[in-house]
Amino acid sequence: MHRIISPKTLLGYALGIFITLPFYSCRRIVTGTINCKDIATYTSPYGLLNSIQATVGDVYYINQKDKFVGYIFHEQPDSSHILVDNSINSLMISADINLSTSLDSETPKIKLLSAKVEESLERNTQLKLKNATRVRLNRPYFFLQKIETEQNETFAKLNQDNVLFMVITSVVYSDSLSLETKNNSTNQSGIQTLKIEGITFQLTSNCNDLINVEGKKTGVFFKALFFSYDKNTKKLVPYPQLFDFKNYVVNTVNQ
Repeated sequence: MHRIISPKTLLGYALGIFITLPFYSCRRIVTGTINCKDIATYTSPYGLLNSIQATVGDVYYINQKDKFVGYIFHEQPDSSHILVDNSINSLMISADINLSTSLDSETPKIKLLSAKVEESLERNTQLKLKNATRVRLNRPYFFLQKIETEQNETFAKLNQDNVLFMVITSVVYSDSLSLETKNNSTNQSGIQTLKIEGITFQLTSNCNDLINVEGKKTGVFFKALFFSYDKNTKKLVPYPQLFDFKNYVVNTVNQ
């Protein structure tokens, strides 16, 4: 025996499906924000991100107690001691940057997936350089001997037990530097789309605003040598440890 369903009941079912499906679909899209932590202290194979606007020949002091980096002076290297490397050109660098996300949903499943979202972003994020060149000292210790002699009084005046000196020896210049994520689609508004376990995450990012590199041959990375000053011998003494700029305040104004 077949059950006959009235038109009124069919209409009710149809309305129920019409209302339920959009609601279900909305739950399959989660929006959020990508946050770049400590990007100003990110270190690439070409050096630190050049948030201090350094050029080759700049000298800075580092107060390790107060967590402060300050510009001291610029000494122009002899042209015969400068090498220009044009082989970098355009490339992608794997960016080991600490990323986090703020998602606009706190359901138990989304909370569990947030770690996978961050893992996928960190694994697939790259830095893209365009038209990059590198300028560096080919004989840095000749340059160091020069400033050690000519600026000895300056080093002695600034010297303290917790102070180091930083000499910029290499800078990479590029027409642009941006963070990009492999395998993620990005629309014109900069929204990245990432799909994990059937859920679509639409994410905006402030990372490129923090990098803020757009212009002809802007310095994007730098390398440096670090020294302490021996007041007895009046010599610069190499600092053997790797230096970490995290939590430091940097004076970016060369004056």
